[in-house]
Amino acid sequence: MQLIAKERGSHVVMVPEIYNLCLLRSDVSHHDLSAWRIDGFGGAPMPAITIKKLRQQLLDLELIHAYGATETTSPATILPLGDDDRHRDSIGTVVPCGDIWVMDEYSREVGVGQPGELWIGGPMVVPGYWHNPEADQREFVAGHWCSGDIGSMDSQGYVRIFDRNQEIRLTS
Repeated sequence: MQLIAKERGSHVVMVPEIYNLCLLRSDVSHHDLSAWRIDGFGGAPMPAITIKKLRQQLLDLELIHAYGATETTSPATILPLGDDDRHRDSIGTVVPCGDIWVMDEYSREVGVGQPGELWIGGPMVVPGYWHNPEADQREFVAGHWCSGDIGSMDSQGYVRIFDRNQEIRLTS
C-alpha cells in the first residue's frame, strides 16, 4: 500500500493472496490511494469477503478479474466492468484480439458449455519456447497455446475454469 501511494499507482495486477495480505497488514486509510482506480486480479478466485473489504475501503477502485499465463504475455480474458456480480464464477470474456478454443482429448472443439482444455490464440501468445522445439510441438497447435486448464465457454462467451489437466504436457 505504501508503494502504491508513493508511486501514485493507478492500476495494479496481483493475485488474491496479496490483496488479503494488504488488508491484513496495512491500514488502507493511512495511505493516499486516490490515484488507484483499476485493479486486476487472477491466478485464483478472489474471496467474496476480500472484494467486499476492498470495496468498502477503496470506494473508487474497480476490480477486474483477468486470466492469462506467461505464454500469453497479457490477459487472454477479462471480466467486463459491472459483470462481477452476475458472472462471479467466470474469468470473463476473451480479449478482442484473442481467441480461445475449448478442446476435447482428441483435439476436437467441444460444444457450448461443455468442458475441455482451453487453447489460447492471438497476437499476445508467444510463438514458442526458447530453443525447445519438443515443447513447442507439445504445447502449440494451429497457432494456439494448449493451456492445460480445463474449462468451458457459454453461449455469451463467458469462460469458466474448473480444473487443471492431470496429464499436463510438461516443458523442460
